[in-house]
Order: sequence, then C-alpha cells, then structure tokens
Amino acid sequence: FVSCVGFLVAGVAIGQQQKMAAAPAAKTPQITSVYPAGGQRGASAEISVKGKNLNTVTDLYFSRPIGTVEKIEAKGTDQLVATVAIDKDVDLGTIELRAVSGDGMSNLKLFRVDEFPEIAETTEKNDTPAQAQAIKFPSVVNGQFGNADVDYYRIEVKKKQRIVFEVEARRLGSPVEARLTLHDSTGRLLADAATTRAIRPDERLDFEFTEPGSFIIAVEDAQYAGIDASVYRLRVGTWPYATTMFPLGGRRGETVEVTLEGGNLSKPVKHKVDLPADANVVVLRPQFPGKQGTLVAPMLLALGDESDALEKEPNDDAKQPQPIAAPCAVNGRIGKPGDKDRFVITAKKGEKYLVEIFAERLGSWLDSVLTITDKNGRQVAENDDLRPGNQQQNPPTKTGITPISDSRAEFTAGADGEYTITIDDRYNSGGPEFAYRLDVVPS
Repeated sequence: FVSCVGFLVAGVAIGQQQKMAAAPAAKTPQITSVYPAGGQRGASAEISVKGKNLNTVTDLYFSRPIGTVEKIEAKGTDQLVATVAIDKDVDLGTIELRAVSGDGMSNLKLFRVDEFPEIAETTEKNDTPAQAQAIKFPSVVNGQFGNADVDYYRIEVKKKQRIVFEVEARRLGSPVEARLTLHDSTGRLLADAATTRAIRPDERLDFEFTEPGSFIIAVEDAQYAGIDASVYRLRVGTWPYATTMFPLGGRRGETVEVTLEGGNLSKPVKHKVDLPADANVVVLRPQFPGKQGTLVAPMLLALGDESDALEKEPNDDAKQPQPIAAPCAVNGRIGKPGDKDRFVITAKKGEKYLVEIFAERLGSWLDSVLTITDKNGRQVAENDDLRPGNQQQNPPTKTGITPISDSRAEFTAGADGEYTITIDDRYNSGGPEFAYRLDVVPS
C-alpha cells in the first residue's frame, strides 16, 4: 500500500496569490499563526488561529480532505478557536490550511497530520531544566516560543533502547531555527543534534540509550524571536526514516520502483509507486506504512511527461558521455566524491534547448554545477545556482536573496553536432544522497 501527497505548482497561480497577499481586501481574513501546527489522525484537534478579520470566519479550508470542522468560535477579531475531527485513514504529512469567510479566503498556513499522540507544551512552566515538562513517548509535543525562550522536556527511559527526536518547524512555515540537545538528569550534555541535511534547517537526533534513567530534551530557537508564529513540533519515539531515495521521478501514469536507504534502515528497501496521470500533480512525497511505523520518503518524486531514463555508468569520462535524446528526463546521482556525470545530445544548428537540474528542490544534498560544451570542448553555457525569478546568475550578496543550489541553462546550437552536458557537485562531494533529475527539453 502506498499513499502519496501531491502538491500543485503553478507559476501563474502563485503570482496571483502573491498579488492578493500584497493588497488584501479590507475584511479578508488573514492568518499569522496556527497552534498547534498539527494533529493526530483519528483524533480531534483544537486549533487556535490568530490574525486579522477572523470574527466572520465560517469554515477552515484544507487543500485535501482531512476530516470535519466541528466547531469555530471567534475570540474577537484577531483570534478564533476551531475543533477539527481528523479522519483515521487520512494521509500523513503537511497540508494547507486557510480561513474562509464571506469576504474571501485567507493566506495559507501548513498543518501536519501525524500518527503519534499529541501533547501540548505547558505554557511558561518549562523554561529551566528543573522545570522540565514530563512527557511520555511515542508522542508529539506542540510548542511555541516566547521571547528568548528555551523549552525543556523530561523523559523516563526504562531500558536500553534507541529513540529518535525530531523538530519540525521550518518545514511547517515557522520562522523557528530550531536547536535540539539531549542531557542527562544532572544537565550534562549527551548529544547535540546539529542541522540534519535531509530535513534542513530542522533537526533530528537518533540516540542509543545504554541504560535506564531520566533524561532532558532542550529545544530552542537560535533567533530567539518569540512571536506568535514561532511554533514547532517535537517528535519523540521510534519510527523508520531514510536519508535518500532513488530515482527522484518518473513519467505520469506509470509505475516507478524507488529504493530508500540510510537513516535507521538496516538495509535498503524497495517500493513501487503508482504515479498519478493528473497533469496538475508535479511532485509528491510517497509514504510506506509498516509494522514499525510509516516510512515517509525523505525526498520528493517529480512527475513529467517526457521519456524517462536512468543514468548509466561509466559516464564520467569526457570521451564516454551517455547518449540521450531530447526531450527527456534522466534520473542520476553523483555517486562518490569527485564524480562527474556526462550526457550527450545531438542538435542541429539554431535549435534551442533548456537544460535543468532538479535536486535541492526535491530534497537532494547535491549542490549542482551544470556545464554544456560543443564537440570541440568549447563551453557554450554554464550555471551554478539559480535565484528566484528564473535568473541564472549567482545573486549579489547585497540583495539578501537566497539562491537555489539547483542549476539551469539555455543554449542555442551554433552548428550541427554533439553537445555534452556535465553535472558535478559544487564541493566535489557525492554519495547516495546526491541524487538529481535532469530535464533536457527544446526551449
């Protein structure tokens, strides 16, 4: 059984949403925060929504069916409390939530459907290790940071066991830059999660307890902002997770077999995913229920209409590029440090092509560099990082715009012949997590 969550990506629709957000109608509801930012499937969740013009809200809209909104109660114009009964068989993962009134629909916030029981942070009573809030696991703690706040939680480990701790914040649209640490009962630091690339910039800590005892978890925001939107979800328990998936895409309406590995999986596992034929679904995150819990894919699957191919080694030598024919999508990965993948297409003079790498946007660790050369080895196009707005140059440091580490280049064939596409990692890194999807289409 495979359940998948699809997301619509449409440039025009996004532009329209941004325009609406820039100049909302005077009475259109607006949301600044949702707490808790998730709920357990098969249970009811009481949600506090803060913002503006919320006193006329009549319903909550979710981007896919989640259950029933049983009650909505306004707490003035800037807050409402809603009770949502979540269906027991709804897909896990994040969905969009909006407030609806007769004056329009609000901006979106993300809401997480989980399989673990939900716990609420004890407000302002867990700010020191001595006041650490006792929690049981497996569970999800819904927290919210105040100004310069640090939240402490205590668990009792009764035997030797391996426990996973994970903070969800940025993945839910929260401004929180989470820091997660584990301490013993005396306050001695046992482990510092640091940023986990697979869920960056959120954090995960996978820890093996060798003896029973009382332990303290500390969660803090590196920015110490403490605004209403500073929400997070701390997951504590045991569940399967992977750090990589391959391939990263397939053709609409077809079945693709993916391999997941890394994380706490003892060995790679394979699953078949039936890709929807719906043209509106461009990416999805597969889920694979099992006895130990649901394994959620660490990367997204991209769907396309072009012919689909897999990279074939050896193709790192400039004299042995892998032949491909445009339009096509190729699933590959930079398998080891220093690896370079090369592909060759045959083009006629005057033909234009768009060559694009999808990696970081799908959850890959690859920081791609894309180079295109003609049959004489002369470079005709090159790109490192993208920036918003489809510009192909690295952004000036003063703009404050964060580049996308994926690459895109357009070129026009100056003569009939072969053109070689070379992909490598910006820092010469590589491994199973450095997967990508290469699109080559007429421009």
